[in-house]
Amino acid sequence: MALAQLNRDLATHQVAPQDKLEVAIKTNLLTSPSFGKWNALILEIMKVYRGLKEQLVIPELFDFCFQESGKEKLPVRPIQTEVIGPLIQLRNDFHPVF
Repeated sequence: MALAQLNRDLATHQVAPQDKLEVAIKTNLLTSPSFGKWNALILEIMKVYRGLKEQLVIPELFDFCFQESGKEKLPVRPIQTEVIGPLIQLRNDFHPVF
């Protein structure tokens, strides 16, 4: 999905702010990738595309993650807090610590 998005952005010369994408990737994925980190990465990348949904390969992904509002901070959809968050917690509770 990320490669398809990058390909589309480069082909149409409509690239999201690179500095924000780099920070999202470095802070969420390069440090011990996990289900929670992948979820955080998707959320951070979707924030970068706020107002640019039409550039997304899967524009519905933004609406899956966030409820658009006029507020500076985007409210996450209930699926993030009621389903995905508990799944991540369940995984973390049963993951062995070394």
